[in-house]
Amino acid sequence: SCFPSDGIVDYDVCQEVEDDVELRAVVERATLLIGMHADGATESIVDIALKFRKPFVVVPCCVFPNLFRHRFVPSLDDDDVGEGDHASRKMVPVRSHEQFCQYLALKDSHFVVETLPFEGRNMAIWWDGVHRDGDDQISKRKQGADDNDTNNRNENIKH
Repeated sequence: SCFPSDGIVDYDVCQEVEDDVELRAVVERATLLIGMHADGATESIVDIALKFRKPFVVVPCCVFPNLFRHRFVPSLDDDDVGEGDHASRKMVPVRSHEQFCQYLALKDSHFVVETLPFEGRNMAIWWDGVHRDGDDQISKRKQGADDNDTNNRNENIKH
């Protein structure tokens, strides 16, 4: 299996892909990883996409809070803010769909969260597979182009 079905928290799906020659070849050849209502495999899709730098999109649905007890997010409740600033928020277990989407989105600052135009579970989390922190030459060249696009978009928003 490609995702934990027995509640094991230290399970490493990326290691399973690394160790399985066939599975690794499939992931390496993929141009996009997609998870639509992927149940327990949603987080694994995101983790594998990060590990292998593959673009992905997931539309999370089921949370399975009793199966994935290792998931925590900062509380959104203003009563849970520690002394000082909002950076010291209390961590709470992921129990709702909103928290699960937040949990996945917090895995990488490059992830985008969008609402899809249909009823029901319609939050999509996606990534184009590129880190823009200057960690390689391709990222550095792409970052310059993306900065210009972002500046142009921000300028348009102001008007």
